[in-house]
Amino acid sequence: MQNNPGKTNMSNAAITKELSELRAQVEELRQAKKPEQTDLQPQADGLSEPGTDSIKKVLADKVGIGDAEDQIQELITALEEEIKDTNPMTMLAVFALGVLIGRLLSK
Repeated sequence: MQNNPGKTNMSNAAITKELSELRAQVEELRQAKKPEQTDLQPQADGLSEPGTDSIKKVLADKVGIGDAEDQIQELITALEEEIKDTNPMTMLAVFALGVLIGRLLSK
């Protein structure tokens, strides 16, 4: 096997040329993408306007998201209070009973 330096240099030149063309294409794509991003920024900034809070509230009322969040928060608060008020031995016994029943039902 003989190395042909002329052929290697030619392929390096072709690779270098293709690489520079690809870099130019990437730069063109970046430049084309920048105006799109600036067009979207004012719209994103518009979401923080005071009027959007009422829109969010209306959507939450229609979909029921606000109610679900309130109910979850109430449930978490109630659970925290129950845990503070309950005897740890009672909680351990209930947990062990749950494990035992779970194993019996799985058979």
